[in-house]
Amino acid sequence: MIADDSRILRMYYVQPLQHVTGMLMAFLPAEGIAFQADLFDTHEPPRAAQLPAMRSLSNQVERMQLHVRTLAPVHGRPVPWTAFVTALNALSARN
Repeated sequence: MIADDSRILRMYYVQPLQHVTGMLMAFLPAEGIAFQADLFDTHEPPRAAQLPAMRSLSNQVERMQLHVRTLAPVHGRPVPWTAFVTALNALSARN
């Protein structure tokens, strides 16, 4: 946890991942914003190859009972969490 006089930033490992071991996501609980890299990018349409990482991210959020409203990727624009869930469900249904 990192904190100042106005915000708390929490860090969480996202595991298991094929992409890399030790991947972190950051979360601002008051704002409901989760920051992550390479688990879900919005600069291009989601691909089947991303599905395992997306599932790990979703599982981590559920496991930690985080109330994510916005997902902010390193690659692309922030999106509502519901857009991530919709993409995850669509990819899961196809694969």
